[in-house]
Amino acid sequence: MTNVVALESADGRVRARSKGLGGMTDGSCGSATYDDTLVNTPTAGGSVAASCPCGAFR
Repeated sequence: MTNVVALESADGRVRARSKGLGGMTDGSCGSATYDDTLVNTPTAGGSVAASCPCGAFR
């Protein structure tokens, strides 16, 4: 992961965006952008909801 940016909103949630880069065995490369929402919960201490526009992690 690289270029991680985290911003807190008025409701206490934190939005984090990061980039992932990878090299393939055939010499090509790929990238992904991750948009995560971090929420502090009283029982678990926190939770993360993640999404990837490419659909690879659903």
